[in-house]
Amino acid sequence: MSFRKMCAILVGLSIATLALVAEQPSAAQFKAADAARLAYEKSAQAAADAVMDDGFMSTAELAQAKAAAMEAGDADLMSAWQAALRDLQGTVWTVEPASVTLSLGSWDRDQKQWSLTATSQYKGLPAKLQQTWNIANEADPKAVYDQVNAQVKAKALAGRINYRVVWQGGSQWRAELASLEVLAKNPDGSEVALASFEVNPMVGRYDFAATSPDKVSKASFLDLVAVAGGTFTMGSPTGQADREKDEVQHKVTVTGFRMGKTELTQAQYEAVMGSNPSNFTDGAEAAQRPVEQVSWYDAVAFCNTLSAMEGLSPAYGIKGTTVSLLPKATGYRLPTEAEWEYAARGGAKAEGTVYAGSASLAEVAWYADNSGGTSHPVGQLKANALGLLDMSGNVWEWCYDWYGDYPTKAGVDPTGAASGSQRVIRGGSWDSNASYCSVSDRYYFVPGGRYKNIGFRVLCPSSAQQ
Repeated sequence: MSFRKMCAILVGLSIATLALVAEQPSAAQFKAADAARLAYEKSAQAAADAVMDDGFMSTAELAQAKAAAMEAGDADLMSAWQAALRDLQGTVWTVEPASVTLSLGSWDRDQKQWSLTATSQYKGLPAKLQQTWNIANEADPKAVYDQVNAQVKAKALAGRINYRVVWQGGSQWRAELASLEVLAKNPDGSEVALASFEVNPMVGRYDFAATSPDKVSKASFLDLVAVAGGTFTMGSPTGQADREKDEVQHKVTVTGFRMGKTELTQAQYEAVMGSNPSNFTDGAEAAQRPVEQVSWYDAVAFCNTLSAMEGLSPAYGIKGTTVSLLPKATGYRLPTEAEWEYAARGGAKAEGTVYAGSASLAEVAWYADNSGGTSHPVGQLKANALGLLDMSGNVWEWCYDWYGDYPTKAGVDPTGAASGSQRVIRGGSWDSNASYCSVSDRYYFVPGGRYKNIGFRVLCPSSAQQ
């Protein structure tokens, strides 16, 4: 890598709170695209209905006729929709003021490399980006290092994050891939982009239907699934294979909530907390593996930190190792054991299967028989009826509750035993036998423990920011 590129990447390494130029698509463009889509779909559906009303057809003939009508639709409307989509698909969106901090790691004499860490925030949504450049091929690596340091002190560079907008259907758009540009300042004050690299800031989903892109109406750092409330039978029947005696059946009613579609990933955890404690960090897919080696205390701290970043009221009062649920909180938290089991069973859409989404464990879970002794990237196997993934297997998931005996009477939104020494974990993991991966199986560990087979997922109230 040339010195010029090295400077381009490393020179602005102590910059914070950058005002980034706004070049995002206008609200009118987003609304035009959505309006064109709706008009085309209505026209195409009307054409399909007309064909189907024309006379009796077999099911197969009806399907073919509908497909043909939908394809034809209204040519002008379809053209308008496609044109609007072309204008927006992949549009470079340079975000408005964001906090960006670039920091230079220590020089590795043996490897002759530095690590570059860039931490940014956009509307409270975090992005943790890290890259390493090796300068072993430079003629004089130490001289390069000294020159870079001089440029850092001079604060001669700036940075900019460009998001590429991707259509998700309807009015949902996602700014998912991005480039971080390093900009040099010429003596006349003009800027020149010296280098850039691609990053995935995980900034979340956006709904631009009712607002302009610079005032995002809906944003989520996590992909959340709505779970309608309901009443179910918690525990397992006495005849179920491998049943444990603590799975006593009882009626429970839970209030609706929104739950993480997957277990929290290593990339998501690091983006919020600034570190990745996981064991399974090798390979290109590591960032999408579930985070593990996080204690129960680490998990509740993550929930409060992310809540603060998104402007939600924290769910937990934390004083040392004393943790309490705060009333009327809108922020993220761990599921209670009842909420976890209700969601794993499929909520109101419960399929009645032993595992989360199937009677066949291999369809839905990474466990001892198929994991190869490691965790796997989230979301690779079949979802349950709610669209939740990896509720069985991959890593155990911390729940809020102290472990204790189930109550003998029906309850509403139970939070477990009043006290205890172990916190509940659920779902089994990559090293578990099948019996531990059932939706009713209960297990527990000390809340301060960190294990390579325990992670977590989060939820928040249905009324919280969406």
